[in-house]
Amino acid sequence: MQRRDFVQQGLAAGTTALAASSLGPLFGSTMKKGTFVHNVYFWLKDGLTDEERRLFVDGLESLIGIDTVRHGFYGTPAGTDREIIDRSYSYGLVVVFDDVAGHDAYQVAPVHDVFREKSHLWTAVKIFDFVVG
Repeated sequence: MQRRDFVQQGLAAGTTALAASSLGPLFGSTMKKGTFVHNVYFWLKDGLTDEERRLFVDGLESLIGIDTVRHGFYGTPAGTDREIIDRSYSYGLVVVFDDVAGHDAYQVAPVHDVFREKSHLWTAVKIFDFVVG
């Protein structure tokens, strides 16, 4: 291995370790293996009223209150502007579960069913799930 490659790999490993450790204050510690992270991006319909937007945001708030959700966050796209960043969505939601079973319970929770009834408010949704490994 050339020195440059070794240094680059070391920097990448150090950056990854730093990022994981910097999540400690947010999550109480680094996330353990098997933690399930559910990322959902919504494209809301054009022309929604303030009341319809409030209804949608209230729905997001209700989702992060489901028992098996350990951490939940939602918001609008950040102001970052680089070619690689997709800011076309209206709202993003991230919910973290202890494991796949927690996610599966979330999917069938009555609160989640009520939120799905608001699907007339959005034109598209994309979901990206991953398990911490």
